[in-house]
Amino acid sequence: MYGDGIGSLNIYLETNSSKNLVWSLSGNKESKWQQGIAPFKSDDIHHILIEGVRGDNDRGDIALVIYNISKFRQYILVF
Repeated sequence: MYGDGIGSLNIYLETNSSKNLVWSLSGNKESKWQQGIAPFKSDDIHHILIEGVRGDNDRGDIALVIYNISKFRQYILVF
């Protein structure tokens, strides 16, 4: 998440009945990787939605690596 035009990076858990924000990071983080853990619990069929939101201008980049999505631990580790 680099640049003065960065808005936010959001991760949602969506089921048939709801869409819940489970993790978010906003603003310029310079050229350093940030780590985040997005815990979730769902016994229903679900989707994981990743949303990048632009800020005030188009001068910025977001890179995303999803390291682990585990059915048993139920978290997403984001770098």
